[in-house]
Amino acid sequence: MKSIIVAASLMLFAMPVLAGPDRGVYIGGSTMLTKIGLQDAYDKEVQFKVVEGIIGYRYNSLLGVESRIGASVRGENVLVREDPVSGEEDVVEANIDHFESIYYRAELKNDIAKLYMLLGTARMSVTSEFEDGTQVTNTSNGLSYGIGGGLVVGDSFYFNIEAKNLIHTNTDTYFGYGASITLHF
Repeated sequence: MKSIIVAASLMLFAMPVLAGPDRGVYIGGSTMLTKIGLQDAYDKEVQFKVVEGIIGYRYNSLLGVESRIGASVRGENVLVREDPVSGEEDVVEANIDHFESIYYRAELKNDIAKLYMLLGTARMSVTSEFEDGTQVTNTSNGLSYGIGGGLVVGDSFYFNIEAKNLIHTNTDTYFGYGASITLHF
């Protein structure tokens, strides 16, 4: 019985930590280098430069929701194969047309820095254009998750570094790492 009273007392004293004055909306932007885990015919790793917009709401350190939308900055040329006889190369230009994601976000923070975790779902549309003008668009839905850390830059600005699986499906994994800036209201 004594341990139950002690545990209940500790929980009551811990509750103000969850309430915190940091409740509110934040917006921001991010840039990231995203790898898809494939190599082209020259063993060059296929990767995209991605930008995204961020909007979120933090209720407390354990409960936050965040939404992101983004696209690749430009298409990436991917060498599919080289004909051994003629030496001609088959090149495909791949592009992340857009992606949307929504996350559950939990974070630990103090006056100097924060550490956060993202867990959610994403939808992504990728278009590949062949040299003959043929286009193939693939849309995927899947799990998205990541971890990041941030430093306080100003009264309500954070500079963040993060690593995340932008989308993880049965056939594709887009892993990215990059930096973002968020403004908290």
